[in-house]
Amino acid sequence: MKIYYEHDKHRFDNFYFDGGGKINKKLVSNNPKGAYELFDYKNNNYSKLKIKKSNKYYPKNATISFPQGSQGIITFAQQYKIVWRTKYAAGFQFCDWEILLDGNQSLTISSNNKQEILYLLSLLNSIVIKLIIEKNLKSEGEQAFFIAITSVKQYVRVPKITKENQFIKDEIIKRTEEMLFLEEKTLSDFIDFSDVMLQKFDDVEIDDSNLILKHNGDKIKLKIKSNTKLVSETIQKELKEELKLENKKINLADLKNLPVIDFDKQKQIKDYIDALVFALYFNVPINEISPNKSDDIKNLCSKNKYYQIVNNIGKNR
Repeated sequence: MKIYYEHDKHRFDNFYFDGGGKINKKLVSNNPKGAYELFDYKNNNYSKLKIKKSNKYYPKNATISFPQGSQGIITFAQQYKIVWRTKYAAGFQFCDWEILLDGNQSLTISSNNKQEILYLLSLLNSIVIKLIIEKNLKSEGEQAFFIAITSVKQYVRVPKITKENQFIKDEIIKRTEEMLFLEEKTLSDFIDFSDVMLQKFDDVEIDDSNLILKHNGDKIKLKIKSNTKLVSETIQKELKEELKLENKKINLADLKNLPVIDFDKQKQIKDYIDALVFALYFNVPINEISPNKSDDIKNLCSKNKYYQIVNNIGKNR
């Protein structure tokens, strides 16, 4: 990892490994003007690859103190970040907007080099690295363990990239970006709401390949353009259950912006990326790469004596 955290004059972009700063909690508000967005580690959704937006902010002109040895506010001036809980949660997550960490509950690797951050993100989330980190840091019987910056520097290695395997690294970056893009999909990508004038509704239903909006006994039928099953499951899980609990009306704006994430597709891409990462670490010879070749790549990897060990143990974590 020294190739990232040891800065030199030849590097195009620097990488910063650091924790957060100490802030005055009394100054935290929901006003974003002239403020840093604070990472809300308690309410973050750790099942996603990208961190959750927060409604907590801290004034940029207020005091932030960083511990000795910290690289300071320059860490958070970088565009792209990998963020993880010190007390290890589900994995390493991505952020591409300005955000500040409060204290050392969470840690980050940041840079303006998007491609390398995406690459590191998939390495850190790979079964290979997950297994190595857990074996070195987790004691028997522990449910949770701590991953400090020093632990990442000590136990994580990056594969040597040559002109012969550069194309594998490029594919990992490309598919990591694809996984992130899936989390940007909302209901408005699947349904055209342009002709809907009402702003609030009593209920929603799925009928065949249509979304039905209900208001005072009236119904508005909207065609679902694709992936009806995914839309239906999302409506049921993310919207209908909330309505039952809170007995409230549905805002059109909230409906349009409802995240519709294909987690099954994400998992397929993740399995493909993990195979590519394994191929890099263990020098598996690959000539053709594409998601359609995923099974072929896994078969090539399976000929390596460590493949079954990594997958059998790693996937049970």
